[in-house]
Order: sequence, then structure tokens, then C-alpha cells
Amino acid sequence: MSDIVRYRPGQIEAAVSTLSGNLNTIKQQTEDRINTGNQYVQTNQGQFIERFNELNQEYARVTEEVHQTINHIISAVTEAKASNAARDLRSASSIG
Repeated sequence: MSDIVRYRPGQIEAAVSTLSGNLNTIKQQTEDRINTGNQYVQTNQGQFIERFNELNQEYARVTEEVHQTINHIISAVTEAKASNAARDLRSASSIG
């Protein structure tokens, strides 16, 4: 049956693990980028500080949307897996 849908055991767990890892990487890269930019601005005190801060806020907002989207995907996959397991259990008990 798993060959029909091309599903291999462990694929869902691997996908969730990969998404979680990607989410952590994105969070760290965002923090690093903002910290590096803030250090540069503080060091150089140029006229572009206001625009730089606006861009950082926009970057942080978009990144937060990415975080939320990935978390929604992880939640949906986890819920679907639980729902499928419950359905499979009901099917198995009706057969047996």
C-alpha cells in the first residue's frame, strides 16, 4: 500500500524535523543579520540609520511570517498524522 502513494515510513517525521531545523536556522540568521547591522550603524552613525531601521523592521516582520507559516505546516502535518493513525486504527479494528 505504501508503494501506491509513494509514502515511506519516517518521511513525515523527517519532513517535520527538516522544517524545524530550517525554522531555527532562519531565526538565527535573522538575529545575526540584525545584530550585525546594528553594530555597523552604531559604529558609523551615518545618515541612513532611519532607513536601515525601517528595513530591519520589515525584514523581521517578513521573517516572523515565515516562522508562522512553517509552524502552521508542522502543526498541520502533525494533526494529519494523528488523524490518519486514528483512522487506520479504526479500520484495523473493524477488519479484525
